[in-house]
Formats: sequence, C-alpha cells, structure tokens
Amino acid sequence: MAIARRTRSVLSSGPRLLWNDTVSAISLVGLIVVFLLGVREYRRDDTVHSLRDVHVLIALATVLGLALIVFLAEYLVRRRLLSEARFAQECLRGALVSGRSVAWDFDIATGHNQWFGDLQTMFGIPSEVHSVQLSDFYEFVHPDDRRRVTEAINDARANHVPYAAEFRVVRKDGSVRWVNATGTFHYKKNGDPYRMLGVALDITERKAVEQTLRESEERFRLVTNTAPVQIWMSGTDGLCTYFNKRWLDFTGRSIEAELGNGWAEGLHRDDYDRWLTTYNEAFASRTPFEMEYRLRRHDGEYRWILDKGVPRFRPDGSFAGYIGSALDITERKLAEAALASIGSKLIEAHEEERTWIGRELHDDINQRLALLAVELDRHNKKLPSGVEISNIIEHAQQRIAEITRDVQALSHRLHSSKLDYLGLATAANSFCKELSQQSNVRIRFEHSGIARNLPREVSLCLFRVLQEALQNAVKHSGVRQFAAELRGSGGNIELSVTDDGVGFKEEEALTHKGIGLISMRERMQMIDGQLSIESEPGAGTTVRASVRVRAEESQAMAS
Repeated sequence: MAIARRTRSVLSSGPRLLWNDTVSAISLVGLIVVFLLGVREYRRDDTVHSLRDVHVLIALATVLGLALIVFLAEYLVRRRLLSEARFAQECLRGALVSGRSVAWDFDIATGHNQWFGDLQTMFGIPSEVHSVQLSDFYEFVHPDDRRRVTEAINDARANHVPYAAEFRVVRKDGSVRWVNATGTFHYKKNGDPYRMLGVALDITERKAVEQTLRESEERFRLVTNTAPVQIWMSGTDGLCTYFNKRWLDFTGRSIEAELGNGWAEGLHRDDYDRWLTTYNEAFASRTPFEMEYRLRRHDGEYRWILDKGVPRFRPDGSFAGYIGSALDITERKLAEAALASIGSKLIEAHEEERTWIGRELHDDINQRLALLAVELDRHNKKLPSGVEISNIIEHAQQRIAEITRDVQALSHRLHSSKLDYLGLATAANSFCKELSQQSNVRIRFEHSGIARNLPREVSLCLFRVLQEALQNAVKHSGVRQFAAELRGSGGNIELSVTDDGVGFKEEEALTHKGIGLISMRERMQMIDGQLSIESEPGAGTTVRASVRVRAEESQAMAS
C-alpha cells in the first residue's frame, strides 16, 4: 500500500508541475503584450500625454516586473520539484524492479496505460516503460482469471473503492506468474473516473509456499485421520486446536464442540483434577507428559485412555503448543486387573497352603517326632549299660532333635502363629532370631510405632517381604551381618532390610532369579504399597517396603 501511494504521488506530480508552468507562462506573455501595447499607444505621436497615462504605464511596468520576478521564482521552484519528482520516479522504478513489482498509470479517456518496473519477471517483456491498450493488458491475464479481474475493476470504479485482486498472468514464454494488484481511481467533479494508478506485485513464490503448506497440511490430515490412535493439538494458550477423525469418531462430537476445552466435558470427573495438574505442570515447563484418564465414548461408556503429549517448537525455537496421541487401553486395564486378581488369589491360596502345611508340620509331624524321641529314650533306659545299641539310640535321638528343630523352624516360616496372636513386630523379631541361629549370621532388628492390631493382610505382606529379603540377603550377599527396621509413623509403615554385600543389578536379578523380587512386588501391590530396591554391584543392597494404613489403624499405631 505504501508503494502504491508513492507511485500515485510520483506519477501525478510531473503533469501537475507542467500544467502550472504553462499557465504561468501564458499569464506572463499576456502581461508583456499588454505592456507593449500601452507603450505603443503612448508613443504613437509626439503629443504630450496626460499624467494619468504616465501613471498607467508605470503601473503596467511595475506589474510586469513583479510578474517576471514571481514567474522566475516559481519556475526555479517548479524545476527543482520536477527534478526531484523525476529522481524519485527513477528510484521508485528501481525499487519496483528489485522488488519484482510494476506500477501503472491508466488514462481512462484514451484507454492507454503506462507500465514500468520489473516487466521482465512479470510479463516476460523488457523492463522499460510501455504504453499499451487496456485490451492488451487483458491478453496477459490468465483466461480463467479475466472475468474475476474485470469484475474487480468495474466494482472499484463504480463504488469508488480501492481496487484489489490476485490473479495469474501468462508471460510471453507461456509460463504463469501470480500477481497481487492494488489500485485507486481518480474522479472528476461530476464523478466520472479519468485516471487509475496502481501497483502489481509478483507473488509467485509466496503462492508456491502457500501451496506447499496446503499440501503438507493435507498430508498431515491424511496421516492423522488414518492413524490407529486419537491425535490432538493445542496452541500456545493451552487450548486444543485440532482433533483427528478417530478422536471425533470416538467421542461422537463435532470438531467445533471439542475445540478449546470443550473435549474435557467428556472427562471423568474423578480424573479431572489429576489431568489438569499434570497438563499445567508439563505446559509450564514445556516438557513431555504421559497420563491415564477416563473419557466418555459416544455410547456413554467411560473408557481408559493413555495420553502422551510433547511440546512443539517453531524453526526459530519459539514454543508453538503441544501435539499428543491418545490410545484406548481399557482392555489392557481390564487384563491387568484380571491378572492382579489372579495373582492375589494365587498368593492367598499359597498362604492357605503354607498355613496348612505349617500347622501339619507343627501339630502332627513335630509331635510324632517328639513321641518317637520319647520312646527311644524310654527303650534306651531299659537297655543294659555299655551296650552298643545304646549309642546308636542316642545318636538317633540327636538326629531326631535336629529334625524337630528344623521342622519347627520350617513350620514358623510357613505360618507364624506369633504373627496372628502377638503382632507383626514380635513375629518379625522372632523370625530374625531364628534365622540368625539357623544360618549363623547376625541380624540387627529394630522397630517402633507398630500396633498389634494391624490388618492381617498388611501384617502378613510385610512379614513375607521381610522373610524373602533376609533369606535372599543371607544366601546371595556374601556377608554375615544384616540390619532390619520396621517403623510406623503418621499412618505409614516402612520396612527396610539392608546389607553391605556384593549387590546386584535389578534387571539381571529379575531375569535370572527374580521370582522372589516379583513375589514381593505383587504382595505390596495387593495392599496398595510400594517396594523399592537400591542395589549396585559391590555397593550392597537395601530393600524398602512402605504402606499407608487406614485412619483407624493409624490411630492405633499412635496410641
């Protein structure tokens, strides 16, 4: 628009200055003619003229002198302005050429118009000033665009509004260029147009970029609409700007309804706060995020969605928003729940089996071994002294006693009656002492804040984790000293088992001999607890298990 204004100013300044010079010259010539006629009349004969005639002649001479001075002053000013106008016109012509644009001055009365600028790029003709008919100009316009250009010109002419149009021109060599043309009509006092000034800019490269962007956008939409996942995009304000077809098919809503935060209307109310917190934190830090939430499907059923989002950045590094994919994982969640249920049932069946075996060992096998030892002792007393068989019986009694102790220890490991009657802390302390004696190791056990009336599933789970962690440490750590702590505080119970042994890599342990680690994790999941293992080769191992108990158990712990 600035170029157009400058063009109109330059194109109109030259003719205006020329007209002013012509009028001034005619006026000056008229004054000179009047003065000369007066002098001639004054000197026609030798008679003495009146004083009035002399004054008139002097006045004419004075006016003529002033007119000459004014004419010379105006002439010099006009010459300077005309020179500046021509210089500005040459500068503008150079700017038009370097900017791949042209300007025109259209004389409506004659139908001729002047074009100058980068005519070579736009029309394929030499870039000198050309005067052509309007019909010749239309020959350059692409046949498919001529009607639209004509309508735009006629509309601007009839309604006294600026002319603007984008169209194609066909160059002399047959190639096509895109043009953005703007112009303004000038009108007489009666409203008839007499002149049109304008500028046309070559926008072929811009059109090519726009076409490339459109094709890229079409490819993007084609890919996203055929992708097997739901895809969304958001802007820099966090509001969603795009959803692919799969998303819209899932929700059964229109794109207009989903844009912005409209899609959140289908979010499960119990998941809304968690989603909002996760999204806002990621958005503020410009980091990727991943979360699960429930989203209402078109049939009204809430489905579990795994949503992953990553930030987008422009080529200059500025933040452009987020793009994300959402996958329906309801079947996977159901499978996980089913597997967790099966695992829980297997562990419960395992505990019931261990309890039965433990009681059988303690109440039956152990008692029968005890009776056998008593009978051998009774028969041994009846034998004469010094008989060799007496030594055999004593040796058998010793073996039976060892087996009895082992069976009793095995019974306690399988099922601790102390856990049921005396609580977790006492049972854990007893187990540490028994394991120390059996394995000839030192186990330092400490506890605090542990109530006796904890839920049985919590007590049993932590007791089994303690057993598994200590037995693994005794078997694999390569050291003979261990520490176990059981702490209760603020509704939380935390168990830790530590050694300074050889350590291990958790991935290798899970791959080769990780049944115990997997079992511990499954047990903690059953009570919504957490299990963590800190271990490195040569740096020892620490196993931590933590669980939060309900309010009533928390009060019992505090008391």
